[in-house]
Amino acid sequence: MDGKYKVIEIYEMDFGCEERAEGMEDMVQVRLCSTSGEIITVQAPDASLYEQDIIEGSEVSLTDGKLKKYSEIFG
Repeated sequence: MDGKYKVIEIYEMDFGCEERAEGMEDMVQVRLCSTSGEIITVQAPDASLYEQDIIEGSEVSLTDGKLKKYSEIFG
């Protein structure tokens, strides 16, 4: 699953009628498309995406379950 991906969708996690547990970090679901066309969905901290300016269309690297904006890695 590690590798280079393009972000195709970012959406909030659905807790249904339950509320998010107090103190729980805001998480989002991120749908990714690999260079070979494989679609996967991962969870990521919303704050981390904002910090790295990861938006739909961004190229990212997925390593050990963590997203990093591709330009941040290779300048």
